[in-house]
Amino acid sequence: MRSLLQDLRYAARTLSKSPGFTAVAVATLALGIGANTLVFSLFESLLLRPFPFPNLDRLVTVWEEPPAHGGGPQVHRRPLSPGDFLDLRREATSFEKTAAFRYRDFRLTAVAEAADVRGVSVDQGFFETLGARPTTGVAFGPTDFEPGRDRVAIVSEAFWRRELGTDPGVLSRELLLDGERYAIRGVMPADFHYPLGSVEIWTPLAFRNAEESERSVSDLVVVARLKKSLGLVAARAEVGAIARRLERRYPRSNTGRRLTLLPLREEQAGVIAPLLSVFGAAAVFVLLAACANVANLQLARSVARRGEIAVRMALGAGRWRIGRQLAVESLLLSAGGLGLSVWLVDIGLEGIRRSLPQGIAVWFAGWRNIGLHGPAFAFGASVALATTVLFGLLPLARLRRAGPGALDLRGRASSAFGRKGGLSGSLVVVQVSLALVLLAGAAATV
Repeated sequence: MRSLLQDLRYAARTLSKSPGFTAVAVATLALGIGANTLVFSLFESLLLRPFPFPNLDRLVTVWEEPPAHGGGPQVHRRPLSPGDFLDLRREATSFEKTAAFRYRDFRLTAVAEAADVRGVSVDQGFFETLGARPTTGVAFGPTDFEPGRDRVAIVSEAFWRRELGTDPGVLSRELLLDGERYAIRGVMPADFHYPLGSVEIWTPLAFRNAEESERSVSDLVVVARLKKSLGLVAARAEVGAIARRLERRYPRSNTGRRLTLLPLREEQAGVIAPLLSVFGAAAVFVLLAACANVANLQLARSVARRGEIAVRMALGAGRWRIGRQLAVESLLLSAGGLGLSVWLVDIGLEGIRRSLPQGIAVWFAGWRNIGLHGPAFAFGASVALATTVLFGLLPLARLRRAGPGALDLRGRASSAFGRKGGLSGSLVVVQVSLALVLLAGAAATV
């Protein structure tokens, strides 16, 4: 440990004597590390953890695939009918909990001025299925889903602030929605945004007797939580079997209908994943170009330091000792690049967050939570460590062939280190090639 601290102090002094080289190397690495960390932050927020629900990998949505008509292409998936949903909930054994909701727009009056508010009517167990609960008040109880007793509502945190002035007595307030009074049961957390689309009011979904057998109108989005012991494949097989039974039972309405499951986190993957793949590939090219640039700088610097290395080897320092010193210097450069990249990533993510219009952003899960979180920082640190290896290997590889007699104290060309032109030229070719690929890709996407 004492020797390592000595190496760190010596590396810091050495780098401080070459401020130009240090600044260029740190800035170059910061761009490469920052680009990759930024893309991973988007990947984590939009694809890995788009919703703040516990055990997100067990949450799925159930969709209907209606039959194609006239031999045309398959129609896009659509919600379920009330009758199919109720049969699914009764017969499915793969789910721990199952719930449904339908979108509903309200006309809000008697708060400020009349305004249209986006809302949804949710089935019993909706919040329990997602693993969410109000921060103020309680979720809907069983009696709230009885017809005639369903005039209650839960509001979003944004609605509570905007329309109710963060009133601490919000649970004693009422809302006038579509001309009817709704008692407020609770306020959801600020990070709860489900379903998507600026939903601010949740009301109970009370099925009437006639609606329970309705199969011609498909307007219920179904969300379910898989049991711990069952996987997605088994659950898909079961809902497929249920769809076939419903087809035999109700041939007039269900012929050709199929049910399919989609993990909740993958609902927007078809739109986001291809875009992030392109950004990720570009970020990798930027990182490789940055490493090639810094490796070239390191090679030039190692040739200039032949005399210093020769003296140290003549005084008894072995290749391992000198190699460790050079590795520590590379590590410090990567650490500086990581520190600067954190600042760059924070600025970049804020710009991305503000760039998408609010009317579009509300339809992307995780957009509001984009930021440099713990996993993204850990990824950035891993990339920084990888860059230490990538641009630090070449000087160390040349050092393996060096001996005290092969190094020129007077600064002449050394046979051990060889001419830098060949390898440096190769690195320049690599940088130019990577830059051309990036430019071509950017031009193709414009």
